[in-house]
Amino acid sequence: MYRFYIPPEDCDWENKMAVIRGEEFKHFSRVLRLSLGAQIIVFDGCGRESQAEVVAIKEKQALVKLTKPSFFAGESKLEIWLGQSLVKGDKMNLIIQKSTELGFRGLIPLQTEHSVVKLSLDKEKKRREKWEKVALAAAKQCGRSVVPAILPISTLQDFLNDLPVERHLLIPWEKGGIPLRQALEKINFSETAFKKPLYFLIGPEGGWDSREVALVEKKGGIPVSLGSRILRTETAGPIVLAVLMFAGRDWG
Repeated sequence: MYRFYIPPEDCDWENKMAVIRGEEFKHFSRVLRLSLGAQIIVFDGCGRESQAEVVAIKEKQALVKLTKPSFFAGESKLEIWLGQSLVKGDKMNLIIQKSTELGFRGLIPLQTEHSVVKLSLDKEKKRREKWEKVALAAAKQCGRSVVPAILPISTLQDFLNDLPVERHLLIPWEKGGIPLRQALEKINFSETAFKKPLYFLIGPEGGWDSREVALVEKKGGIPVSLGSRILRTETAGPIVLAVLMFAGRDWG
């Protein structure tokens, strides 16, 4: 069945009714050309979704009856966050798309020492809106009921200051660190994965500065190695996330 995103304010879960508007309605009416009685799936991006039946169509909206509500469909029980240094071009779009499919909780874009990209406030707002659209489209496609959070761009220091006390923190670094598998054993990840959030940080094209790694270590972070081959920044995030999901028993 076709999936449609309906923001929470347009969902009346108590009375089991919802309204499709805006871009989603354009897709509903002009692209898919759905009609009364069509069976679809709707989700609110916050964990609720439902099978639904189209019961009324107006000029700019469709009314649907929620027939089979469910909670957190397609969601991982693991809380994994990616702190991704700003990268050039459209690489961040790819990182967000694949990380959403893999089940991460959200993205913290980081302005780091070797980040080539520097954004003004106006450009930052537009870029973040674009990233949010990428996350929504990916969640819609892969069957998630929660759209991952895209947080404001942060400096590494501010990010570290805002971290919760109870969490895991890893920083892949091409110049050193213990093997990722060993780090996961050290924090007993297979047993604590469902109890604490895990944050992992990926550097920019130019890599991490040693002083940044030292800052992370002071906050209890563990530098880790991803093997003998150096991965591109847009490859590293999804690869680490896939390993974490497997190690945390999210995948069979």
